[in-house]
Amino acid sequence: MTRLTIGVHAAKRDAMVAALHEAGVVELRPIVDEAPLRELVTPPSPPRSPVIPPDIAAARSRIERAVEILATVTPEKNPVVALLSPHQTKK
Repeated sequence: MTRLTIGVHAAKRDAMVAALHEAGVVELRPIVDEAPLRELVTPPSPPRSPVIPPDIAAARSRIERAVEILATVTPEKNPVVALLSPHQTKK
């Protein structure tokens, strides 16, 4: 038996698998069953640092505070929008 690896676009994958299955010429195994090829499907994720750098932590703190302050402000109605929008009648 000869081992063969085929890369197929997702749009054509089902048709290719069906054609190979019907022809009965190959044995299909999922790529995740092969240790050397598993990384092609699920690349290793970089280790996450549990510590947030101080400059990022400070920026996040300032942004959160700004959002809190802006949440308390109610915007004024724009008079130009009122001029240009059609009058709505109450029903």
